Amino acid sequence: MVARRYFFLAMCVDNEVQGRGFGTKLMEYVKDYLVSNNYYTISLLTERTFPAATFYLNQGFQESLDTRLYNYVLKNK
Repeated sequence: MVARRYFFLAMCVDNEVQGRGFGTKLMEYVKDYLVSNNYYTISLLTERTFPAATFYLNQGFQESLDTRLYNYVLKNK
C-alpha cells in the first residue's frame, strides 16, 4: 500500500481574528477529513520566520530536516 500524502498549498486566517482558535479548528477539521480518507501525511511549506511556523509546530507538525526548497529566479523585478 502506498502512503498517501496531502500537500497543503495554503491556509489563511485573517489577521484580525488570529489567536481565537479558528486556525486550530480548521486544522483539526482538515486532519480528521484526511485521516478518514486514508491519508497518512500532511506536508506544507512556510517561512521559518513567519508566525505560521510556530502555529504548525504547535499543531504537531515537525520540521523536515531532509527536504530543501529550491527556487529559480526566471527574471529579476
